[in-house]
Amino acid sequence: MFFCQVITLPRTNIGDCYYLCKLNCYNLTAFELGACQGHCYVWHEGQMGRTASDIATALCTFLEEVDRRGTVDQIVLYSDSPAGQNRNQFVSGMIIHFLSRAHNVKQITHKVSRYMV
Repeated sequence: MFFCQVITLPRTNIGDCYYLCKLNCYNLTAFELGACQGHCYVWHEGQMGRTASDIATALCTFLEEVDRRGTVDQIVLYSDSPAGQNRNQFVSGMIIHFLSRAHNVKQITHKVSRYMV
């Protein structure tokens, strides 16, 4: 899973709009290697921010989708290493909570790399 760069809207070079408040949009991307399918979770700052609990919420939505399909019982998550997003109590707690109520997924392994690009 990757949390992409913040997207500011509208994108413009017009001087009159340059100093106005712009809307920040966020994108968390998860890719299923087995299904060769990507999932992008996009939201704007009016809906959620980009705190650890917001990232955990988007990740939980992805995990619930995978569990609902019932095709896998083990999930391996690979992610880059921003401490505020992946290596924290919110994401770990969400994974434990998800596993306690999942119907098909029995195990999640979260591998964090310092060197992912």
